[in-house]
Amino acid sequence: QVDAAEAAAFGSAGDAVAHPPHIADGATTAQVEASVADYERHATATSRRRDEARRASIAREFAAHMPARLQGSIQLEWTGAGTPAAADEGAQDATDARRLGEKVLAALVDVTDDASRQTWMRRTMELVEAERVEALKVLSLEVHTHLREQRLRESLHAKAAEIATTIDGVDSPAADAARAALAAVDDRASLLAATTAARAVRAAYDAEQERQYVIEQTAQALAELGYELDDTFETAAAAGRFVVAPKKGIADHALQLRFSPDGSQLYTNTVALTPDTSTAADVAAESATCHDLDVMGDRLRNGGVDLRRFHDSPPGAVPVERRLDVGARHGRARTAARRTQAEQAESGR
Repeated sequence: QVDAAEAAAFGSAGDAVAHPPHIADGATTAQVEASVADYERHATATSRRRDEARRASIAREFAAHMPARLQGSIQLEWTGAGTPAAADEGAQDATDARRLGEKVLAALVDVTDDASRQTWMRRTMELVEAERVEALKVLSLEVHTHLREQRLRESLHAKAAEIATTIDGVDSPAADAARAALAAVDDRASLLAATTAARAVRAAYDAEQERQYVIEQTAQALAELGYELDDTFETAAAAGRFVVAPKKGIADHALQLRFSPDGSQLYTNTVALTPDTSTAADVAAESATCHDLDVMGDRLRNGGVDLRRFHDSPPGAVPVERRLDVGARHGRARTAARRTQAEQAESGR
């Protein structure tokens, strides 16, 4: 919320908020960059005006609590940038206590904790009124120590907020834990630990996104090559399970694939779907799938996937694996499909 004094400093209460830019559909890169730059300039100006209004409000707070006897003795002057500064020492006949009091009050303007600031403000005025110079020096040191710690915390919180943006959109328990750790940062050690956790979350998320992309591209390339993929292909592949893809034209055989858990490797082999295929048929099927894998590799590389073959065996080098469970399942699926087609043809007569 914006109080009346702050609103007056801004010109209107509504100006206290820097609204994100509206990017029109079809905007060019230059237009987007210009809109973002305008928003950042407005946000910076808004933050500066808000800070100046806060400082002005604190100065009025000091004046309201200043004892009558000190009204004409302690003065705060404001520079054009809104920064409090002690009055020119050479232009005033002030005691050491009064000058120290002015400096402490000027520093207190930057203290963000209201309770601490008000306590120190009252203590400063009491010490100035009692002309206790040594006590004012101790108080000044205390205030400036607090400000150094406050600025360190602000810097840590700003860095933590920046790191938190790197895991925006990541939905996982690990991401939630990293966000909580970043929100609780209170020193350099906790910032380092939270940053490490956030980076691990981001790395895992990016790796999973890349793995899913490779699986999707593989599925698309296989479908374009004529392989039959059921609805569970991508889910099973993502889970690291073996998936089998038959193809019309390669009788009684199929291509079997499995992705490694981290998605960095793809294992493939040709499998027989019936128990009685001949060696010649097995070798012919392996030759056909090997050719298709070469084509698939070219398509994946064109899609941005860095695919390199690290091992292969020539067709016929080892006996093919037999997946009779898959063959029976696909046989039932083909029978059901033919039955459905026949029923549709019959109903259409």
